[in-house]
Amino acid sequence: MNSGIIIRDLEPKDAAELSALFRRCYGKTYGSSVFYNVDALAELISKRELISTIATKGQQIVGHIGITVRHHQSKVCETGNTVVDPSARGQGLMLRLGAALHELVKRNGYVAYLHFPTTAHDVMQKASVAYGGQETGVMLAYIPKTTTPETTTPETTDTKLKNNQPSRLAATVAYQPLSSPPTREVILPKRYRMVITSIYENLSLNRRINAPSISVKQSHTCDVVRIIENYNDQRGLLHIFVETACIDIAEKVSVWIKKYQPKVTHIDLPLDNPDIDIMIENLREIGFFFSAVLPEFAHTDLLRLQAISPLMPDNFNVNVINKTAIRLTDFIRQDANA
Repeated sequence: MNSGIIIRDLEPKDAAELSALFRRCYGKTYGSSVFYNVDALAELISKRELISTIATKGQQIVGHIGITVRHHQSKVCETGNTVVDPSARGQGLMLRLGAALHELVKRNGYVAYLHFPTTAHDVMQKASVAYGGQETGVMLAYIPKTTTPETTTPETTDTKLKNNQPSRLAATVAYQPLSSPPTREVILPKRYRMVITSIYENLSLNRRINAPSISVKQSHTCDVVRIIENYNDQRGLLHIFVETACIDIAEKVSVWIKKYQPKVTHIDLPLDNPDIDIMIENLREIGFFFSAVLPEFAHTDLLRLQAISPLMPDNFNVNVINKTAIRLTDFIRQDANA
């Protein structure tokens, strides 16, 4: 099996062959456009913003799993962009790539990785918790059904998805620990204190939990507000990272939503922010609700909120199969409708 296939790290010189692999497997439908731009892809690899393990056969790349580093200070990375060439499927290559990825993440000094199994198939959700992984959230309507989910098996095609599923697929957020993360002090918002504490207990994280130091009628000020926004047109997904306190966050986010008209918006809030309660309540007024906890995903743990336009009852009809994901989905439904 896998005769003549070599597993190794991705290098900048591989950009053209990697792009060719994505074109063979996805045509022009893949959700991240950088994989179609060879120069931009090579630069991403050179800057180590994309760190990957690949499978090669001769000069051709036939498999890929990547690490994406979202924030410079993060101790947890994101894995995905999983692709196997049709000619190499059904030979156990995914197991070899997965084992190599595990070692790659450890070699690069990360304490864990996050991945996002879609709800299209049970097998990937089961696998995400089979070796000590824990679910920390559910992202509703995460990707269009017409896009092949990158964390499903490579054999997945749109024609194999169940016809009764919503037009957009949800995904669970799975945390795979490799070593113990550092001890941290975190500020937990009153609204989500219990659910975040439960997630921390499931992960056995050493966290000293503090309440917000101010009331919602007060606020800290910050001379420089640092917010990063990114819109993925192919997925209809707007992502916003709020690095510092921003008491008028709802106003700023509303401007971006009006500009991009996203189907889904994610906003990540660091759990060291004393203004987090007032920010959450302001964001809830424009339709945001709980999505996930992302431990060590930036300079500290992050709370992810989500908003869907329009939010429909069908968005909560998701095929989650693990007990934790079922409980989180129930909580998210209650939070969205509160």
